[in-house]
Amino acid sequence: MDKKTAAILIIGGGILALVSGAAATVVTRKRSLNPTVTQWDEYIYLAAQNTQVAPAIIAAVIEVESGGRANSTGTVGEIGLMQIKCDTAKQMGYVGDCQKLYNPDLNILYGAKYLAWQSKRYGGNLRMIFSAYNAGTATSSNPTYVGKAMSAYQRYVEFEYY
Repeated sequence: MDKKTAAILIIGGGILALVSGAAATVVTRKRSLNPTVTQWDEYIYLAAQNTQVAPAIIAAVIEVESGGRANSTGTVGEIGLMQIKCDTAKQMGYVGDCQKLYNPDLNILYGAKYLAWQSKRYGGNLRMIFSAYNAGTATSSNPTYVGKAMSAYQRYVEFEYY
């Protein structure tokens, strides 16, 4: 039986359904990604639609910044999944209480807005975008951070996270 064929087998009086190769591939791909990041899929895709930033870019930043933990706090005031600073979110139009940026939907949206702003600033150059997201400007590059972000991004693209 090839990967694209679906079948039902009767084994010991029970029915075992074998799904098509395409469905099994989707499950395998999903398992290969960081589940603490992909649990936020709904918010990632919504923010991607609102900002025109690829979901793989947003997911990569979440993975590198917080490992997918919504309650993360950075050493200099970075907040939540995308480790965005309150002042940065306000520059992107946020008007609420800084503590509310721990809410995954708000955090991902304003982090994605910042990514979109950096993308425009650096002409879509992904290395520069990741560098600037991490350090404020691409000239303050942290090669380790950029390498981790690029690797995460490539993995999300490879597993068709878009």
